[in-house]
Amino acid sequence: MKKTPAINDLLKVMARLRSPTGCPWDREQSHRTLRRHAIEEVYELIDAIEAGDDHEMAEELGDLLMQVVFHCQLAKERGAFDFEKVCRLLEEKLVRRIRTSLAKPRSKMWAKSGRTGKNQEGGEARNQTRPSFRPRRHSETHAGTAQS
Repeated sequence: MKKTPAINDLLKVMARLRSPTGCPWDREQSHRTLRRHAIEEVYELIDAIEAGDDHEMAEELGDLLMQVVFHCQLAKERGAFDFEKVCRLLEEKLVRRIRTSLAKPRSKMWAKSGRTGKNQEGGEARNQTRPSFRPRRHSETHAGTAQS
């Protein structure tokens, strides 16, 4: 019997959690209510990386992936985008930027694609701008914690 890819199972579980018969907490969430959870998961991943703990890193990467899947499910419900779209956009971005065997060097690729780091109106391209919300640095969030 052929096993389904784990990501397909994960997407189904998230859809079920958000369904009318799913989890009340999950159904109440929005992009805004989840934003701090995503940041928390990144910090926990950083801790696992700094500790060199592969098992914990796998756990935290899963938690971070859950945030991505959750946001994709919310967007899918609104008809905005889905996980497939996010993956395709990422794949296209990687191919555009790659410098190795998959494509031409970046400068030639950017020239060919018309990308100069500026958008059509002459301002900075969206992916080069800084987010308006910036969490405190990781070290600031752990300031004052007892070191033993």
